[in-house]
Amino acid sequence: MDPVASPLVGRDHALAALAALLDEARLGRGRLVLVTGEAGIGKTRLAEELVRRADGFTRHWAWCRSDQSSGSLRTWSTVVRALTATHPAVAELAEQTPLLRSLVAGSGAGEVHPEAGRGALAQDVAQALRLAGDGPLLIVLDDAHDAEASTLRVLLDVSPELRSLPIVVLATARDTGWEGREDLRAQLLRQGSRIALTALSPDEVRDLVPGADDRLIARTGGNPLLVTELARAAEDVPTSLRSMVTARTRSLSVTGRDVLTAAAVLGPRFRFDVLANVVGVPLDDLGAHLVEDLVVSTSPGEARFTHELLRDAVYEGIAYGERAQWHARAGVVLDGLLTRGRMVAAAEVAAHLLLAGPEHATLAVERCLDAAAAAERMQAFEDAVHWHDRALDLLETPADRAEQLVRRARARRGCGDTSGAREDLITAGSLAQQAVRPDLLALAALGLGSGPGGFEVDQQDAAQLDLLEHALVALPTDALALRAQVMARLSVARARVDTFDQVTAVARRAVDLARESGDDLATAACLAALCDAISGPGDVLERLAVATEVVELAVAGADGDLELLGRRLRVVALTELGRREECEREVVTYGLRAEQVRHPLYRWYPPLWRSMWALAEGRYDESEALLDESLKIGEGSANAELLNTVGRLWLHAGRRDEAGLRQLEQLLDSVELPDLWVNVSRALLAAELGDLPRARAHLDLVAPRLDEFPIDSEWLPTMAQIALVVAALGGHPVAGRVYALLAPYAELWPVEGIGAALHAPVHASLARLSPDAATAEPHRARAEEMVRAIGALGLLRELSTARASEPAPAPVASLVREGDVWAFGWRGRETRVRDSKGLRDLATLLRCPGVEVAALDLYGGPTEHDTGEILDGAAREAYKRRLRELEDADSLSETEATERALLLEQLSAAYGLGGRVRRTGSSSEKARSAVTARVRDAVKRVAAADPELGRHLTHSVRTGTFCSYSPETPVRWHLTP
Repeated sequence: MDPVASPLVGRDHALAALAALLDEARLGRGRLVLVTGEAGIGKTRLAEELVRRADGFTRHWAWCRSDQSSGSLRTWSTVVRALTATHPAVAELAEQTPLLRSLVAGSGAGEVHPEAGRGALAQDVAQALRLAGDGPLLIVLDDAHDAEASTLRVLLDVSPELRSLPIVVLATARDTGWEGREDLRAQLLRQGSRIALTALSPDEVRDLVPGADDRLIARTGGNPLLVTELARAAEDVPTSLRSMVTARTRSLSVTGRDVLTAAAVLGPRFRFDVLANVVGVPLDDLGAHLVEDLVVSTSPGEARFTHELLRDAVYEGIAYGERAQWHARAGVVLDGLLTRGRMVAAAEVAAHLLLAGPEHATLAVERCLDAAAAAERMQAFEDAVHWHDRALDLLETPADRAEQLVRRARARRGCGDTSGAREDLITAGSLAQQAVRPDLLALAALGLGSGPGGFEVDQQDAAQLDLLEHALVALPTDALALRAQVMARLSVARARVDTFDQVTAVARRAVDLARESGDDLATAACLAALCDAISGPGDVLERLAVATEVVELAVAGADGDLELLGRRLRVVALTELGRREECEREVVTYGLRAEQVRHPLYRWYPPLWRSMWALAEGRYDESEALLDESLKIGEGSANAELLNTVGRLWLHAGRRDEAGLRQLEQLLDSVELPDLWVNVSRALLAAELGDLPRARAHLDLVAPRLDEFPIDSEWLPTMAQIALVVAALGGHPVAGRVYALLAPYAELWPVEGIGAALHAPVHASLARLSPDAATAEPHRARAEEMVRAIGALGLLRELSTARASEPAPAPVASLVREGDVWAFGWRGRETRVRDSKGLRDLATLLRCPGVEVAALDLYGGPTEHDTGEILDGAAREAYKRRLRELEDADSLSETEATERALLLEQLSAAYGLGGRVRRTGSSSEKARSAVTARVRDAVKRVAAADPELGRHLTHSVRTGTFCSYSPETPVRWHLTP
């Protein structure tokens, strides 16, 4: 930090506010503070004064370089390097943490997934700050408006941590100069405290410069820098800093002007050796040509302009053509130092070459790509995108642009711009086709898979499928490895389109091609795709062997993505085989590797798997906590959300949590899954909720279509679910067929999803599906033996084939009339609903469950004359014909099932007791219509206040000519009066 050069005037209020924040920090309540204002207003000067007064604080100062030329995250590198020097615990952490170690060294961190990098880095920096927070700490980030996006992102990510630490991070920043980063500025202002500096008053100007006249005050507008610089320039006040600098340098020699010009081209701060080389003067002679009141030495071998505005004034005075020449000279000198291994960032070379004219474009592109690669190694993906953008500005041919877009897509994924990455890859694919570059087309297509290793591949991505198919046709036959990977990805992407035999044949051919190519990582990727193709229960042993080979090849090739994919496949296969010890060892190894790769795409699986085993042991609270953890880590992953929901289904079922099950039942309405799976899920939920007629209706829809279920990873748990529904119903015609299908897999364990939940072994399902006790008992006994052998005692409840008939105490509810309000008591909750005729009707029905009450008795109105049939004869006959067609069909779609229900409702309304046709206008019809409407309205109002009670009443109250309250599960109601 430079020495204080001028008195501080007019900032007492700002200093008092900052002092108060320091006092708060001493108590462990730190925060981010932004000191803002126009250039020259005194932000840095105020920060300097605060540092001087921050007694008891450890103080660190870092400066943000403009134009990104210093390389990525150099500001945080300075901060963390300073913390390691003053706090041993931070030094130890940096030594043990690859990202922090790379930040201190200013080099790459090695293997960190692009989409995880910034978050992981922010976590590590936050941990460093926590360790440094053993005493009050003040960190100044000067000129934050010049910081590259990655530095600002890390600042945003760590700032919430400051609120519980004795740390103040003070950032000085202009109000302008945030081009392309305005959103970051807005976020910083929201997260931090802001102290805005304004112009000095005339009296304050006179305090700063005694004797200042009105002309100086008017020309400077109260800007402290302009006041001090213009006041000492000359008696005749210049009109601007630029005119002042021009006047000051007019008397310089040609070499002196060249030195000042080259210094301005190099930036606000520069190295003496670089400046000497650019100008072409001996280093020892350089000092004689520096203008002392414009340039000041900051450290051995380095100097800076006394203010960035002064540097800008010099730079703006350089003619445009001459400016490009100076940038070219600077670029060449710096590039020479870079190639010789000197401490020069590729970004610095690129920044100059981009301004050096078209003749330097080729080298400029190379250095932009080097700068992007360096930024990615530092996990500064926003910066990488910046340099990819600059390179794209100079590239013209479709092939060059396609290659660059594939690279930028990775960087965009790194900074969370998944839609932008997708656009880049699709555009790259189109350009690759124009350029007849099938290799680039293949890379673009493979990039569209979620995760570099194809960890999550969208099977409904038409664009991905199109690019893959075009790439496979276009790739030459000798491009074995790339053809194999495209073919393997196609086998996964087309899994819902092609038959099992087709998908498997493509996957096996891909493995053969990859082996022939000799590329081990390509082979590993293709083997992983083969595991997806043969995911059914009949191939579990082959899957385990293939997944093991994937892990071995990935470890040898240092590919963390593929290794984790292989380990995930092993976890599922070992679980299906009931090999719990091996499975749990694999989960531990997977977790350690996932922490090293540091991506949420991978890290949410271990808590999900631990939840599966906790659930299998009946440790429901622990299972729920682990599911919460998994969902938090995997936020944004469709797979994480889906499998979390599946896990909660079995958690709620284990707890007999009716409210939780009903929430999941509602969720099914918004889930886009094939109707077969949805109907099985609806049947299961209805069975768990005790709604056996509805469970049977959904199972009826599934029964004729068993052969349509693909025998994949979902087949075995789906059959287990069907067996549970059959047992709840006490039998079903489909039982024999499902028994025959499951019998070959009796020793396996059905696994929900990718380890969301575990069923009892298939023997348990066979026991449920057996026609008699003699057949069921050996299966039940073997299932219990297997469950006890691996300690999954929470699954013992599933071993009862008569669980649905177990008596349960009837729940108690209450309904009390309190004047104009009815108070419902339901499952420990109290709900109040205003009185209405419908509520009085409802109370009558609740008093006598199972008893039919005539609507006419409830209605109590005058009689009326008959005005005709509700539904004429022709309509009745048409409805009945369509109903017979639907009932004669072997199976019904969901739409047809809905149509059937509507027809039954209309015909029920048209006929009364004994099959008599109902007529409008009669007293009984008037009563039926009115009572039905007002009871439904009452139930609707109850549901608005208590959705669970509303659902119970909706399913239990029947209206019509005769009305009743007939719950599937008995409820004891206490009613008053």
